Amino acid sequence: MGKTVGWLDENTSLVLVNTYSLSYVWSASQIFTYNMNANHSFTVVSIIPNTQQRLAPGIGPILISLVGTQSGVIILLDSQGNYYIILPSPLGDTSDTSTNLVSSNLPCMPGTFSFAPNIQPCSLCPENYSTFGLTGRVSCELCPSDAFCPLGAAFGNISASSLLLTSTNQAPAYPLSPQSVQFENILMENMFTISFSSSNHCLLVSPLFWVLIIMLLGILIVLVMTILKYCAIHPLGKKTRKGLKEFFKHFDLIGEGDFNGYFYRYPIEKISGNATFARDPTLSNAQFSTRLMSLVVSPKVDELPIFELLNAQLFTLHVDFVNTLFSCMDVTLTQIKDINLPLPISSCNSSDGSLSLAAILPSHGVNLQFLLAGINTIGGIR
Repeated sequence: MGKTVGWLDENTSLVLVNTYSLSYVWSASQIFTYNMNANHSFTVVSIIPNTQQRLAPGIGPILISLVGTQSGVIILLDSQGNYYIILPSPLGDTSDTSTNLVSSNLPCMPGTFSFAPNIQPCSLCPENYSTFGLTGRVSCELCPSDAFCPLGAAFGNISASSLLLTSTNQAPAYPLSPQSVQFENILMENMFTISFSSSNHCLLVSPLFWVLIIMLLGILIVLVMTILKYCAIHPLGKKTRKGLKEFFKHFDLIGEGDFNGYFYRYPIEKISGNATFARDPTLSNAQFSTRLMSLVVSPKVDELPIFELLNAQLFTLHVDFVNTLFSCMDVTLTQIKDINLPLPISSCNSSDGSLSLAAILPSHGVNLQFLLAGINTIGGIR
């Protein structure tokens, strides 16, 4: 219920509101600031206390009266007879009500601004505007067109294409299974196929192409050996022919490199490059299938070790707070159970206006709570 009404000027009014339960037990005291428009409509400008303006420990908690002066000063009276004075702050500051019985001036934190001398908290920068990490700002500056600047952005130099703002797909679909996993069949499929209009890779891995190359090379060798045998008169020609003949006797043109390469196209988790022995560079030595079953059905005896391995697998949670002034010292992670249990953070990094942390989960199904000490803004969470 409204306890006291005061005026700061002809358009701004103050209302002290005390909230009670049905049994008339006090629960809260709040100061509402209203803006009176020309059409006599009411707009709530701010409510004290708030995240930026908390009441000092020596005041209240039950407020019974207030007085507003023309200079913008507010005097509060609590149920114990204590007085509390809130002074208007200059441009770029807010009235700090959390320490002393008389308020002091506190610069607006990054991502907020104050454009008028009053008792109101600092306002958040609108979307696409930022203070670029500066405090005590009268206004916010326009961010670059490619910057990530949500409401209350503390920094305006974080690119919208940053790695922290890219989506991470942790459940990719299985690739399509090849039509055959028998290497002999793959050779037959690629043996008599050659295409000059497709990519150079298909041409280079075509067996028919290399057969033609070997045939041309063989014809050239036969031609050279024939010339050296019947047309060469000089002893050097006969010696050269004899040396080439001994060389080709020990030269093997056929190997098993392709088969060996195909053998190591399994498992798929260890494949790092493209296949070099077939037209399809994604060819793998594996078939893919799924056997989804209900969780209420107990696994078979031969499948039980797999489930035990999955249950023993450790999961690591990675969280990124983007465009914020929070540091690693401000974050506390707790596990919500019958009682809240602290959960250690395994790694934490704060740089370039972003906070990244990781924690090992104690179980696969868990309820967590992040506690951030302070009132800094957060642009996004990934």
